[in-house]
Amino acid sequence: MSPGWNMNSAFDFWIGEEVVVKLDLGQIKTSVRGSILEERADTIMLRIFDGTEVEIYKTMVLAVEEGQARTPRNYPLTA
Repeated sequence: MSPGWNMNSAFDFWIGEEVVVKLDLGQIKTSVRGSILEERADTIMLRIFDGTEVEIYKTMVLAVEEGQARTPRNYPLTA
């Protein structure tokens, strides 16, 4: 590493952005839509779209992806 080079966290890029966080909850894998508010030592703070803020352990995060706006074409077709 060169002097002055700073390695940012993998979460820095996503702070303040709308994202989909993929989580591993043991036998359950799920996704949560929201906005990453901040990163802490072992957790991230996520505001889900109903306004609730949740703290998620980093070890549970499988991936963070760019969020997409929900439009009618994102919903499954129903009869």
